[in-house]
Amino acid sequence: MSRAQKVKVYGHVFSIKTSRDPAFTQEVAHHIDRQMREVATANKNSTTEQIALLAALNITGQLLEERRNNEAVLTKVSQLRRSVEAEISKDTESKG
Repeated sequence: MSRAQKVKVYGHVFSIKTSRDPAFTQEVAHHIDRQMREVATANKNSTTEQIALLAALNITGQLLEERRNNEAVLTKVSQLRRSVEAEISKDTESKG
């Protein structure tokens, strides 16, 4: 069920409608706020809009990198599973 939650990002309070857990929503807002503040520190003359865009690019880059890492782990797990299944099959056949 969606409900309105207030979050504060980069000094601005937003009311958002979400079905997410309020603690998770606050965690997301804090992450965005941290990213924006990091970008602002490195880009002192940037507008809030530019800071938000650069933070979005950073966050999206992190997300895509994590997705690639997860895909690589899943591929490796799948390969290991097939290897284990093949060894079990060989062991079962040699005993049978």
